[in-house]
Amino acid sequence: MADASPIRQPIAHASCPARWFSLRNAEQFGAIMQQGRVVARSKHFVLHAACWPSVTAASHEAADFARPTRLFAASAATTVYLGTIVPKRWARRAVTRNLVKRQIRHVMQEHIPALPHSLAIVVRQRAAFDPSRFISAGSAALRASVRQELMELAGATDWQAIAVLSQPPHKTRAPAERAILPDHRRGGVLASGTMLPAP
Repeated sequence: MADASPIRQPIAHASCPARWFSLRNAEQFGAIMQQGRVVARSKHFVLHAACWPSVTAASHEAADFARPTRLFAASAATTVYLGTIVPKRWARRAVTRNLVKRQIRHVMQEHIPALPHSLAIVVRQRAAFDPSRFISAGSAALRASVRQELMELAGATDWQAIAVLSQPPHKTRAPAERAILPDHRRGGVLASGTMLPAP
């Protein structure tokens, strides 16, 4: 069973769900992107999401998807999983990739409302920011531009309208197989989960 470590949550936001976790492996990323749906796009980002009912441990154990295909732990509380994909193809400098990931984490935690169901989201960068406008890889101007676009992306998403799956996203391959995310390993970088650092 894939476990997840709690994300530290320094943001005190009235509508922010209490339990945040990081997507930990390629199978979790793949399940969200394949079994969920794209809920919003902007010039540089795509937002994938999957939503499912919170379940008790007992019902989770009894379900058909229980052991070999399980990717997410049972929880009766509303839980949010967050993952980022920032390929080298679109952000060649590590400082830029880290800047984008930090802004994704902070903006998503600030702007996702409380929902009655568990939710997993993957924010994927889909294009490079213009290097002629942002000469410095970690400039304040780039940070502000990334943050503004992410805020607009989150604000344009109808979170309440996301279709609720009948069960948590699960493995669709044999347990021994390793899931590889299509089209997001360019530049030799696998998608990775996020751990929220203190601001």
